[in-house]
Amino acid sequence: MEIIKNLIDKFQHLGYVVNLDDENIKLKYELYNKPDMSRITPLLDILREHKADVVEYLKNTQTSQVEPSDETIQAKVEDRQDNPP
Repeated sequence: MEIIKNLIDKFQHLGYVVNLDDENIKLKYELYNKPDMSRITPLLDILREHKADVVEYLKNTQTSQVEPSDETIQAKVEDRQDNPP
């Protein structure tokens, strides 16, 4: 999976946000100038070649970065009020 992490890191370094939408990989360019397609095209080829692995990697990383629910946050606030540091 190291190749997948490196691939995603390269896209991010070039100004892309990499997300997953169901089984589709979404790349969103967030810089002002146009991306250098001579650098992007080879990365897109690798992305297509390893799509299943990239999807699996993104599923694993996105589920491990889930935000806490409002109930969890509220419980932590209440716990701190009951037990000040």
